[in-house]
Amino acid sequence: MVDSRACCGCGACVAACPAGCIEMQYGRRFNWPRVDESRCTKCGCCVQVCPSAFLLGGTAPDFDDDLRRADYPCHLVHSPDDAVRLDAASGGGITGLILHLMETGQADGAVVARCTGANPLAAEAFLATDRTGLLEARGSKYTPVSSGTV
Repeated sequence: MVDSRACCGCGACVAACPAGCIEMQYGRRFNWPRVDESRCTKCGCCVQVCPSAFLLGGTAPDFDDDLRRADYPCHLVHSPDDAVRLDAASGGGITGLILHLMETGQADGAVVARCTGANPLAAEAFLATDRTGLLEARGSKYTPVSSGTV
């Protein structure tokens, strides 16, 4: 049984489950995993990859003290590519960075989200491996997306 108060809906448990007994349930406000208990082997792989598992155990994540500093510099970025910058969210900085990594052979692709079907509140994660696929994912998605299910 999944404690929905702790689950962030990422879907990492789905990808990690060797028995394939977990699937994401898509809700109006949150996604959460549903486990087929009859197929679950209790191996614990899902808990090992869960970013929220520490909440259930009562332990805190081990953050480096440097991450708590408030004096990190901030930078404004945007894509130099007009086709990306004008249609992407927030100037297309992340889309531009991913495109650069793919075009220079430093990345084979990226897990991104796109809206699906006629419902604008339904989105899915997918692996974009070329410019066309990546540009399908432009823009903000204000809906739950379980990126760990790709």
